[in-house]
Amino acid sequence: MKENLKILFSVALLSILIAISSVFIGVYGYRDGVLLNIFSEWEIFAYNFALLFFVLWILTYALKSLRWSFFIVSVLVNSGAFVNYVKIFYRQEPFMARDFKIVMEAFNMSQKYDLNLNSANGYIFIGSIVVSFVIFLMLKKVHYRYDHRILKVVLPSLVFAFFLKEYVFDSATYKKLGEKSGLSPWVEVECFQSKGFIYPFTYSIKNSMPYKYKNFNKREAQKLYGRYKREEIPEDKKINLVVVMLESFKDFYKLQNEKLQFTSNPYEYFYQLKEEGISGNLLVNSFGGGTFLTETNVISGYKHTPIFNRTTQCYPQYFKENGYETLGFHPYIGSFYNRNNIYPNMGFDEFYEFDKTFKDLYEYPPMDNLLYYFMNERFNSSKDPKFMFAVTFQNHGPYPTDKLLYEEPYVLWQEGYDIDDYNYFNNYLNGISESSNSLKILIDNLRASDEPTLFVAFGDHSPSMGKNNSISKMFGLNDSNAELEGIYNLYETPYLIWANDKCKEVLGRDFLGEGRDLEPIFLMSDVFKYIGYPGSEYNQYLQDFSKDVSIMKETFFRIRGEYTHNPSERDKKAIEEFKNFEYYVSNLKIKKAK
Repeated sequence: MKENLKILFSVALLSILIAISSVFIGVYGYRDGVLLNIFSEWEIFAYNFALLFFVLWILTYALKSLRWSFFIVSVLVNSGAFVNYVKIFYRQEPFMARDFKIVMEAFNMSQKYDLNLNSANGYIFIGSIVVSFVIFLMLKKVHYRYDHRILKVVLPSLVFAFFLKEYVFDSATYKKLGEKSGLSPWVEVECFQSKGFIYPFTYSIKNSMPYKYKNFNKREAQKLYGRYKREEIPEDKKINLVVVMLESFKDFYKLQNEKLQFTSNPYEYFYQLKEEGISGNLLVNSFGGGTFLTETNVISGYKHTPIFNRTTQCYPQYFKENGYETLGFHPYIGSFYNRNNIYPNMGFDEFYEFDKTFKDLYEYPPMDNLLYYFMNERFNSSKDPKFMFAVTFQNHGPYPTDKLLYEEPYVLWQEGYDIDDYNYFNNYLNGISESSNSLKILIDNLRASDEPTLFVAFGDHSPSMGKNNSISKMFGLNDSNAELEGIYNLYETPYLIWANDKCKEVLGRDFLGEGRDLEPIFLMSDVFKYIGYPGSEYNQYLQDFSKDVSIMKETFFRIRGEYTHNPSERDKKAIEEFKNFEYYVSNLKIKKAK
């Protein structure tokens, strides 16, 4: 008993130490009063401590070594807390369990950024590693007895599992804790920040498993599915559809104010195309990154995307089943976000990426102009109807801060600007100008083509806006997740729908006007509506559902033109019906088209 108490007391002390260091590393400096509240609202710190206590207790007996268990847990937790700090600093997103799915991609991207080790958080992180190593050496002199190890691993594991299920993963408790911090429980990043690191990170495991709608009712979904009848594309109405997702493409020109004055318009050609087509805005689900989320939202129509590990009903699959060539393009490596394996399951016949295609043509991933020349060659090589989808790479951050890459800046210098942030943003806009102008290569080819073709372009997300969103603050742009203006400044990207003359002739439509503000999953269903294609059962359902609900976040909605955090009971029922139907359709077993 004495030996057991000795070990548990040591485990408790070491868990407190790790809990405190992880809080300071991951939360310190985010908001005034937040750090203090984590300790004063005692349940928050208790949850962080308890999680570490159970893990360290179980691992100590499993490894038969307190010192190794402590060192492993301390390094992993404090490293995770620092990753959390850096991720929020650059992308206004916390580090979550789901990020392990793209760990290699994240590692590659991290090498391009300053990890900010000279910050207070960085110093505490480095100090925590040093202290952990010193304690590791000191514990070598302390001897413990690890009798009855199996029992002492199994019993706390059972208690730990109960604690996770009943307390840590309880949504109501998670939302409630941290309210006194002043941060919003409805904004994911703020909800996370108010609770330390290890507790909210562990809670995020709940949302990192393959998505499953918890109230799934197969019979109701089948009944709803039966109300719609899939319609194929008539031969005389088949058009080509060319879709391009533009990297970090956000319209800052329209956000000018006293603190943000442009000397010229880097979006000039894009604006010209807007006058010739239909244009609107998406409200995407990530900031400063998350390309693949917007990408899959748009081309699948699913908000809660499946893992695409088998043939899945998506827009490329629908076109493929209608006799189209379905072609995907991305200048970077195809293993990024596992596109090599996912694209075929979404219905793409061919996927052109760096390793298999572009490295034989270019030394580096091609910029937009070279990508578009390649796409034109592929477009012109066949008269068969085509669905082409491209993800650009050119304007991927980070952007240089030491100097401007060209002579004339796009933003007028003002007193009080930070020179590094000023250079960073102007270099970003230079990339925007090149991306916008390069579209002319595609459009000129489509304009001259005698094949009816519709072109769609949209931005995937905003660029990162500097450390702790410093660029937004410098330019007087509201960046509050709790205010409508701030939400739009962070998450709005433009979209464009443009048709060549032959397309207008075949479909009898002018394709001019203003489009709706949309959740990304509704973009393609709106495109189908403009074209006049009823499409699949799911597309028809999206067209009906989005007549009322056009923007749908976890806690923020646009319903019949009005923004709300609290939908009516009728609308809540419709949203739950959407989740049920979406889950059913996204998991339908379908045969691969030959």
